[in-house]
Amino acid sequence: MRYAKAGIALVAIVASYLAAHFSGGTLNPTEWSNVVIAGLTAGGVFTAANVPQAPVTKSAIATLGAVFMGVNNVITPGTSMPEWWQLAVAATGALGVYFVRNKAGT
Repeated sequence: MRYAKAGIALVAIVASYLAAHFSGGTLNPTEWSNVVIAGLTAGGVFTAANVPQAPVTKSAIATLGAVFMGVNNVITPGTSMPEWWQLAVAATGALGVYFVRNKAGT
């Protein structure tokens, strides 16, 4: 699959929203900003080129997105459990982007 890494990042957006929704009900501004960070991360993973000389570019972008989400959680007072779930989803998504390999398109 040519867009497998982007697909993993897209799943992370949906999972980030669902993690906050089902563990806390309505989303607070920090949880919404985490969903936006996940979306921007997925956009970065999608637009990054598949370059054989730089095999971890997409993984680095996904990891930076998880780090930004962690910083977002830390700088806001009173980090809630749904926000920690979102961070866990982002970290899992970054690992997924690293381990899943894109296949060349035909």
